[in-house]
Amino acid sequence: MTRLGPLAAMLLLCVAGAAFADWLAPDPSYRDAQAQLRQALRDTLGHGTEPARLDTLGQALLRLGRFDEARAVYGRTLALAPADAGANAAFGKLALFADRLGEAESLLSAAVAAGGDLEPLADLYATLLRRGAYARAAELAPKLNDPGRVPMLDYLAEHPPYRVTAGPDEAKVRWSKGYPVPLVRVKLNGHSVLMALDTGSRDLIVDASSSRVCDVKMMSLKTLVFWDGARVAVQNAVVQRLELGGLTLEDLPAGVVGLRKWSLEVNPQAEPVAGVIGLGLLPRAAPARPSLSGRPGRPARALRTVGRVGADRLRLAQRRPPHGAGGAERRGRLRGRGPERGAR
Repeated sequence: MTRLGPLAAMLLLCVAGAAFADWLAPDPSYRDAQAQLRQALRDTLGHGTEPARLDTLGQALLRLGRFDEARAVYGRTLALAPADAGANAAFGKLALFADRLGEAESLLSAAVAAGGDLEPLADLYATLLRRGAYARAAELAPKLNDPGRVPMLDYLAEHPPYRVTAGPDEAKVRWSKGYPVPLVRVKLNGHSVLMALDTGSRDLIVDASSSRVCDVKMMSLKTLVFWDGARVAVQNAVVQRLELGGLTLEDLPAGVVGLRKWSLEVNPQAEPVAGVIGLGLLPRAAPARPSLSGRPGRPARALRTVGRVGADRLRLAQRRPPHGAGGAERRGRLRGRGPERGAR
């Protein structure tokens, strides 16, 4: 037994090393993207005047997030073929990432008119949704296998959403709880409820039972949303009024799904969580660039916008509380302000 001990330890060390190496290995999709780039480079070598090969190279660069190089490649493509659909679609996607919505709509519309891949159509759909052109977006939804969103888009075209009808210039929000997710007290159609702030959600998600209690307006069909690490089918709905820190917002698109199990995980043996406020709502509540942060000297999570490269990106940072302040009260602040200097 004593001789087998060192051998077993060595085998265990080898297995642990292999498992650690596998854990550090890049995602398979990333390896595929790198392989696609290498193949595109080989195919383009000596054929730098062929727009189709340049489009393939630019697409591989876009997939890896090498936007400057992709922009240069597609610029050469447009110099050779000004009406190239792939180049227009790529520049439209880059404009969408940079939040230049008018430019993105123009370029993507030209790419869609030329026909071909569905990806430019999906990017145009996202651009129209972000611009608030809901009537045009409703026309594209069935082509992208999203017919469940059409009644919602038709309603939003007639009733402009995200209207801030009342409230101060600076709204303060008290956090009821900061871990594992921030919970805030809001009024949902006049009912006082707890809602969570979730960086993984886009807009509003309301618990099914809470939607009945608060009389949330239900729509006819369901659609898929990304939440909690997966795509979830939710019932389309409209929250008629949401009061958040003194701000009153009306006609907010929402999705209704059962959250009871998730509520027990994030707030056990306490008041049920009535819904989730996603990142898509916060910039609309304070269009200048909202920030949600703790007061100095108090433990809190700071949530603030740090630049507009593509969709709104938020940084979630944990601040270390001062010595002896571990039990201090958590507070948050939601305010509109101009662009930050030195934001990265």
